[in-house]
Amino acid sequence: MTNNTIANSLHTLQDEAYELGQQWAKLYDPDTPSRKLISELMDASILVNVVHNEFKDPEAIFRPFYKAGAEYAAGKQSVMVNGRH
Repeated sequence: MTNNTIANSLHTLQDEAYELGQQWAKLYDPDTPSRKLISELMDASILVNVVHNEFKDPEAIFRPFYKAGAEYAAGKQSVMVNGRH
């Protein structure tokens, strides 16, 4: 599978996820809290795919998230994202 094929597959997955979320919201009447919550969640969220290629260290994929969470919890002003503050 080429990188382009993977990217296209992930883009399709994203489109399907958001479409299903909007369909789910429409199961509720327009003025209900449930519809509002689901719609806001789908409008404000992004789908993220994290690829982990360090097979010899299965915990490596989680370290950046643990670190970011710890920094956020500690009240640091500058959390590193993609290697930048």
